[in-house]
Amino acid sequence: MRERREKYSCPNQDCKQYGSRAGHFYRREGQFITRWNHQPVPRYGCKECGKKFSSHTFRSTYQQKKPHLNKAIYQLYCSGMTQRRIAKQLRCNLKTVVRKFLFMAVEAQLAHEAFLKRKAFSMSEIQFDEMESFEHTRLKPLSLALAVSGDGKHILDARIGVLNYKGRLAGLARRRYGVRKDTSREARDSVWKTALGVAAPSGVNIITDAKPQYATEIGRRFKDYKYYHHLAVPNRRNLLQYAQNPLRRKNSNDPLFWLNHVAARLRHDLSRMMRKVWTTTKRKDRLEAHLSLFLAYYNGYVI
Repeated sequence: MRERREKYSCPNQDCKQYGSRAGHFYRREGQFITRWNHQPVPRYGCKECGKKFSSHTFRSTYQQKKPHLNKAIYQLYCSGMTQRRIAKQLRCNLKTVVRKFLFMAVEAQLAHEAFLKRKAFSMSEIQFDEMESFEHTRLKPLSLALAVSGDGKHILDARIGVLNYKGRLAGLARRRYGVRKDTSREARDSVWKTALGVAAPSGVNIITDAKPQYATEIGRRFKDYKYYHHLAVPNRRNLLQYAQNPLRRKNSNDPLFWLNHVAARLRHDLSRMMRKVWTTTKRKDRLEAHLSLFLAYYNGYVI
C-alpha cells in the first residue's frame, strides 16, 4: 500500500526541501522490487537536488535485507528460546538474529520512553524488588532492579547494576578480576525515578521487602511527593504461613505476588536469566538489551 505523498520529505540535509512535507517537490522515477517479499516499491526523485528516495527510506528498517524476520525474532526471543535455536527455527544465520535482536531492543527502549513521556501510566500501587544474575561467570554477580504495577499488567522499569563480590567465591573473584565497583544503588535510583514519574497524583502505595536501604532511598526520592506509603514485607511472612499449614499456597495473600510472578516470567522467558543452564549472558549490555525487549513484549508495545 502506497504511503501518502505528504508524508515524504527530501532526505538530503543540504537540500532546501529537507524536512518539507509538500508533495510537489519530487517526481516519480520508476520503481524497484524488494527481495524479501518481491513487491514493487515506487522510487522518487527530488526536483531541487535530484536525490533519489522511496517510502522505505523513511522506515526504521531501511536497508535491512530481511525485515520480515524482526517480529518473529522479537516474539521468539521473549519466549525462552536462545539465539542459536531461533536461527535454526527461522533458517537464517546466527549473526542475523543478533543484529535483529539489537535493532529491536533499541526500538523497544524508544517505545517505552515514549510511553513514559506521554504519562500513560498513573499507578496507585507499585511493587519493587531486586533479582540476581551474573555475567559470564558466577564470580561476577549482577543485580536487576525491577518495578511493576500493583495489578501486574505493566513492567514500569528494569535496570541492571553491578554487584560487588560476595560469598565464598569473593576471594577468588577479587584475585582474578580485581576491584569491582558496585553500581546496584544507581540502578535502584534509576528505577525509583521512573516510579516517581508514574505515581498517581492522588497517592501511591509502594510495596517492597524488608531490606533497610529501600526505606531510605524511597524517602530521599519521594521527599517532595506528599501522598505515598511504603509497606515493607518481611521475607519470612509466607514461609511461616506455609509452615503452619503445608496445604496453603506459599503466595496466598502475598503483597508482592505480582512482582514475584513477573520475576518468575523473567526466569522462564529470558534464556539469559534461566538457572543452571549454559545460556547465561556473557555481557551486561546484552542483558540490558534483552530486558528492554521483554519489557516491551510484556507491556504489549507495537514496535
